[in-house]
Amino acid sequence: MTAESQAFGAFELALKRRLNGNGAGKGGALFKLISEAREQGVLPAPTTSAVGRIDPIEALRHMRNELAHGATDVHSPAMALDVAGACAKAIDLVFPKPVPAP
Repeated sequence: MTAESQAFGAFELALKRRLNGNGAGKGGALFKLISEAREQGVLPAPTTSAVGRIDPIEALRHMRNELAHGATDVHSPAMALDVAGACAKAIDLVFPKPVPAP
């Protein structure tokens, strides 16, 4: 759970740095940061699926809130790798790698 908390914190800080320049200034809940990032085109619009799959960014928000505010979920150590990987992918969306010139 500690590793998951750190991964979520890294994602939140990445959003703050991208939206506020240096991570300072206006903060806000993760929901607000995600909404603002989507409005600015930093993160993609939410996806919907006919098979009931949740949007990946919304899944991160939900998991972070459950971890931060308490839930009855049991987290195995292996889940930390999945959460860290999902947060890393989200951070890559916030700070995409530049495309090298040909």
